[in-house]
Amino acid sequence: MDIFVCMLGMVALAAGYTDLRHRKIPNWLSVAGLCGGMLGHVWAGGLTGLGRSFAGAGLGFAVMLLLYMFKAVGAGDVKLFAAIGAISGPLLTFSTITYSVLWAGVIGFGILLYQRRLIANGKGMLLAVTGFLLIRQKLAIDERLTLRFPFMAAVIPGICTALWETGSKGVPVWML
Repeated sequence: MDIFVCMLGMVALAAGYTDLRHRKIPNWLSVAGLCGGMLGHVWAGGLTGLGRSFAGAGLGFAVMLLLYMFKAVGAGDVKLFAAIGAISGPLLTFSTITYSVLWAGVIGFGILLYQRRLIANGKGMLLAVTGFLLIRQKLAIDERLTLRFPFMAAVIPGICTALWETGSKGVPVWML
């Protein structure tokens, strides 16, 4: 498992650097992580390991594709999570996605507090949701109220939290 943690760390740090610096995650990095994860799992566990790697890649890709469809993440994040899934398997991938989304909420809240936009954004979101629920108005969020930041700023602490949670057991605590 240590080799996979090292591989996951290298891919995440490289993706974090490029995403924070250039706002883009290169395809070669995602493909390298995907292939490396699959080859590593074949080497360590044969066909069972390959199945685990495919399950993780599929889970990471599918969940992030849903977030991409709602414009919550970029296409590079979708491809990167396929690689993260191939390296870490389905259980750690699910925990990583969950914690990354939670960290993104914390970071977004902090940014809104820092920019003093929390009340304005909250009012705008509340009006949009209220209009949708009460008068069936089309749910349209004003683009000025959206907040954008590189998702890798939340993924790296999400990976660390998921790894910390699994500890020596190798599975998330909530699955025990």
